[in-house]
Amino acid sequence: MGIFDVFGEILKQVANKNEADENVKTADPVVFEEVRKKVEEVNANIPSGGRRAGGSYADYQEKVREAQRENEANPNVETADSSIFDDLLEEIRKQEELEQGNANPRPTHEAPVYIPPIQRGPLESQTNIPQPKRSYGAQAMTNSPGSLALRDAPSMGAGKLDLRVPNRSLLNILEYSENSIILDGKKSRFVLIEYQGQQGWILESYLNFN
Repeated sequence: MGIFDVFGEILKQVANKNEADENVKTADPVVFEEVRKKVEEVNANIPSGGRRAGGSYADYQEKVREAQRENEANPNVETADSSIFDDLLEEIRKQEELEQGNANPRPTHEAPVYIPPIQRGPLESQTNIPQPKRSYGAQAMTNSPGSLALRDAPSMGAGKLDLRVPNRSLLNILEYSENSIILDGKKSRFVLIEYQGQQGWILESYLNFN
């Protein structure tokens, strides 16, 4: 069974979690409908005899991010909290691990360590990744539609920490990764930050350095 076969359940699960979470504003149902349409585009573009049950996991991850970018730019639909899209990406990752027979998924609560990102197609840089650069003493303020998830490695497929960073929070900058992803048409590196005594990775596109 491929990701397309179970994505409807993933979408429903994340929507129910969002509705039950008192700390995160419930998203407009249109947001989930647009994500569903994006995912269906992947399956519709696979020719007869192509890949089983739709596209690759990277295809679905890219469609989720594409739906997030369009939601942020759409003045007619309230911007959903970024945690909703992060949860969708996390469930896709879990399904990938399950299909690959990984009985021991990565823990999401360990202290962050530098791990080269898993090769995941167009979302991630496919070059050799040197050690990240340290930049002690620098600070930045978050600038995002909602709270930000901290990851335990500089990769969109990495596990998330329990701590979330509210918008307009002041952070200490520790490291920059050399690998990057494309977000809203621009390259964005990962940044190792410290917030309330915890460290984790976020994208520099969500930070203001002024």
